[in-house]
Amino acid sequence: MDIAIDLRGESPCGPEGVCFRATNKSWPAIRLLVGEFCTDLINDEQFLLGINPNSLFIDDNQARRIGDRIVRMVSTGAADTFALASANGNRPGHPMPQTEPDVTFDLEHLAKFVVFCRNSGGFHIA
Repeated sequence: MDIAIDLRGESPCGPEGVCFRATNKSWPAIRLLVGEFCTDLINDEQFLLGINPNSLFIDDNQARRIGDRIVRMVSTGAADTFALASANGNRPGHPMPQTEPDVTFDLEHLAKFVVFCRNSGGFHIA
């Protein structure tokens, strides 16, 4: 059963920044991707807090930079490599944590997350 996970924009600058809906299957893939490629943008605590609802906060600068980083990852093929590794149960260079549910990686959903990041004014898990 899929469980909805809503990310809410702190200061949305348009309708795309109000809410991003993920599921208990799609959010772990995005969270792991951000944790893999945005280590300079988020700290370990933020990465770990992304597991628990009502605990993660990403500020506007971080959100915009995460969106920009993901666009670069998609354009260079790094996101595809990550998606393939995730589908095979591994992250590049790291084992997939056993605590993660079945991870679903969808580049179209990831593109919606990028738009949300760029328009959210920062976000938290609602």
